[in-house]
Amino acid sequence: MGGVGGGTALIAAAQHIGTDKTWGQVLLYLSPMVSVALGSVIYYCFAQMNWMVLVFEVKRAKRTLLEQLEDPNVSDQVKEDIRRDLDEIDRRLSSARLARVRAASKSMDKWLAKSTEVE
Repeated sequence: MGGVGGGTALIAAAQHIGTDKTWGQVLLYLSPMVSVALGSVIYYCFAQMNWMVLVFEVKRAKRTLLEQLEDPNVSDQVKEDIRRDLDEIDRRLSSARLARVRAASKSMDKWLAKSTEVE
């Protein structure tokens, strides 16, 4: 619903109930917040889904490379290239995970700094 008409649906419901009534006014005033909140949740879900697809693709690529590494028909030079590719995959995945942790840590630090401020 968020980002795809959640706020509009609440406004329509408020108009159906009547904007002169309390519940109609509540729905009317909540519609922007609901729209933003649901849009944020949908954005987060898509970001998580994209991360899961990336990790799946990395695992599939590693599995394919490991199968080639075990193949006796593959030359030693190609196996060395495969080992380098596997190392690169591991480094890149580790870097991506570390970047996610750093980003989460920065936002957590900002939140903690605001929550501990004395008014």
